[in-house]
Amino acid sequence: MITISEKFKICGDDNLNFELYELRPVTSKKTKQTRVEWAFVGYYGQFEQALKAALNKYLLSVASSDEAITLNALAEHIDMAISDLKNIRVVNMTTSLEDSE
Repeated sequence: MITISEKFKICGDDNLNFELYELRPVTSKKTKQTRVEWAFVGYYGQFEQALKAALNKYLLSVASSDEAITLNALAEHIDMAISDLKNIRVVNMTTSLEDSE
């Protein structure tokens, strides 16, 4: 699993599929309660495609917000996204499980 900022993570089940997840509010259909959880976004054949999709979703969320955004503010958001990409943390699930035992 690769965590990108606090909002996105990419999981790979094998060499051919990468899954993108986004941390977002989800409302239960039964209880109507809203909680924040990892929601599946999609499958990607290449890691780069999943990474680009995460960046696009991030930038679209910035662009679709109700407040007007200046080019300088957009540039700051892009810089933050690039900074997040530089701080990607790779988590080896096998190692993590072994360490917890």
